[in-house]
Amino acid sequence: MISRFLIRAVVILGLLAACKRAPARAHPVSVHQAVPSPTVVRLTQRAYTRSPLNVDTTHHAERNLPEWVQQALIRRAFFPRYALFYEVNPFYLSGRLDGDSIADVALQIIEKSSGKRGIAFVQGRDSSVRFLGAGTPLPNGADDLRDVWFWRIEGRSALPEEPVQGIEIIRLGASPSEWSTVWWNGARYIWYNPPID
Repeated sequence: MISRFLIRAVVILGLLAACKRAPARAHPVSVHQAVPSPTVVRLTQRAYTRSPLNVDTTHHAERNLPEWVQQALIRRAFFPRYALFYEVNPFYLSGRLDGDSIADVALQIIEKSSGKRGIAFVQGRDSSVRFLGAGTPLPNGADDLRDVWFWRIEGRSALPEEPVQGIEIIRLGASPSEWSTVWWNGARYIWYNPPID
């Protein structure tokens, strides 16, 4: 009985001593394993490419953008001239802004050269990109939407007397009480200021 106890104790002490001599390795690493760069994103099944969305930015919100929107902006050479504007929450809206049932996306943007703010609309139907503000003039001549700190999607019934072609519109402005609307007329986005009562 005592000899079995001593044998077990010697075995356990031997194992403990071996564990102390072995170097600790918290995370095994293979020298042959490739580590992907954090600035590389997968855009297609076939190829990797560097996305301007992940270069020199501290923002992670753009990861929420649908991939088709990112690709449409890259194809349009959006990033050399514009940047996404994150100071409005949400910085983008998704809705059925034109006449079809495919979701479209509206993004808050800023023109890099002038600092002028605006909106980029990415059409879900054909991935085309259209602009309001950010250096692109509105019908009233303004080309900067720096006062827009509130925006949301609403049904087209909010403008019953206007020829709205989209299923939904965007209400936007400095606050919920000071607002305008943007809607699709079948060919372009219209900026609408409500009449003053």
